[in-house]
Amino acid sequence: MDTINIGQAPIPIQIPPVDLERNPWSASGDPSKIDAAKIKNLEVDTINVSPTGYIRSGKTSFTDSVNAGWYQSAAGVYFGSASDASKFKYDIDAGTMDFIGTISSKSTADIAAAFGTGANAQKIITDLVNARIDTSSKNILSDFNFGSTDYAGAVKAGDVTWNSTTGAITGGSGIIVYRGGIVGAKNGSATFTITTAGDATFAGTLSAAAGTLGTITAGTFNGVTVTGGTIQTSSSSNTGVKMTSSGITSYGETVYYRDTSGNLRGYIGSSSTEFYMISGTSNTKVKIGSQSDIVLDAANGFSVAPARTGVDCGNSSYYWSNVWSSRYTFDNSSSYYLYKSGSILATSGFTNFYLNGYTFRPVGFTFKDGSGANKYMVVLATDDPVTP
Repeated sequence: MDTINIGQAPIPIQIPPVDLERNPWSASGDPSKIDAAKIKNLEVDTINVSPTGYIRSGKTSFTDSVNAGWYQSAAGVYFGSASDASKFKYDIDAGTMDFIGTISSKSTADIAAAFGTGANAQKIITDLVNARIDTSSKNILSDFNFGSTDYAGAVKAGDVTWNSTTGAITGGSGIIVYRGGIVGAKNGSATFTITTAGDATFAGTLSAAAGTLGTITAGTFNGVTVTGGTIQTSSSSNTGVKMTSSGITSYGETVYYRDTSGNLRGYIGSSSTEFYMISGTSNTKVKIGSQSDIVLDAANGFSVAPARTGVDCGNSSYYWSNVWSSRYTFDNSSSYYLYKSGSILATSGFTNFYLNGYTFRPVGFTFKDGSGANKYMVVLATDDPVTP
């Protein structure tokens, strides 16, 4: 017959007489065997194999690593080519599986090499996962570095690019962590760097900086307010210019004043014996007061003159003690006179008095009063007739 169906609906079959001494399904007559050539198709629901039984093809035992074929028994499942060039073997008692072949085009030998063998077995777990990325202690990449020969290795965010030989930024924007430290870049230029020595350089915008910053060496501060502390040109005591809440102090330094073109217009300075305010160029005026009431005019013989009319020299409460002058010039457009309250104007030691083009000389007269004491009078006389 062509087919034996077991476990299905009863089907009439014909079984030839069986010689109990000789198995008709086996060419050798062995009653424990059925030759495959005698069966074309075999459909069964269940095949029960005894604890010592087996099903096999080619391989003679569960340990046969020479012959090609398969072997299945209570020990496990074993499929393999000749000499086990490729195989799949699962040992039930040992709980092990051995597979030689490919998985998604990847050789199992290459996969096994990644996990290590012998003393290095399970390195990918014990070394990488447990030691380098330790999820228990939260350590990551223990002992890893970016090398010491170039700048190729890095952790990157953004599209920033760099020269792998020098580490210099060549384009893009983003952040990289590499052998040189940490670098932030914008449009191909580094905006901040933190070197492996711990030095930080900022070329971009630093916003909302706060805290204790310690010593800062800076190029230019733009648009910021500095409150408290001391602004100074030197850290040494009594040296340079220092600005505090008490004012601005210059120690032996000169304060220069320039125009918007950088031309020197004047300066203020001091020495151990004097304080001076000097114009920066010749024939330049120095003006003092909100109305420039005092003008030091270098072009006019360094004269001191008011910048407007009706300005007094001194006041009713404070007088000049002595005025040393070789000449007084009065304004001809208005009345002019010398005045001293309470007594006549007193003069001493002059020889000639010039008035309106005439020359006058003092002439003295002596008189006797009623008691015979001498009294004196001095008048001004001229050789030229005077027209009233």
